[in-house]
Amino acid sequence: MSDSLRASDLDREAMVSYLREAAADGRVTMEEFSERVEAVNRSRTVGELDQLTQDLPIPPSPRRPTRWLLAALGSVKRAGRLRVGRWSSAWWFWAVSTSTCARPP
Repeated sequence: MSDSLRASDLDREAMVSYLREAAADGRVTMEEFSERVEAVNRSRTVGELDQLTQDLPIPPSPRRPTRWLLAALGSVKRAGRLRVGRWSSAWWFWAVSTSTCARPP
């Protein structure tokens, strides 16, 4: 992102949330937290926001969960925890074959 790009309210809210987590982890004191939140609210560009967190570790980017797994004439193998959401669905397709043998009497 360009440093001269105007910061949105969503950018500021995300920065305050990140600073709140840093304060909860003990990386900044409550005094530093309040000073930085005031500076976030005064900032106009993304570059100004970035300067407020240069001394803090970069948070890991959230990974979107896989929503669909498809296996056609094969298999799918997943590693890790399987998180099933509230509205999850699964469909199973089963091939049915009919026999041409004679029926029993």
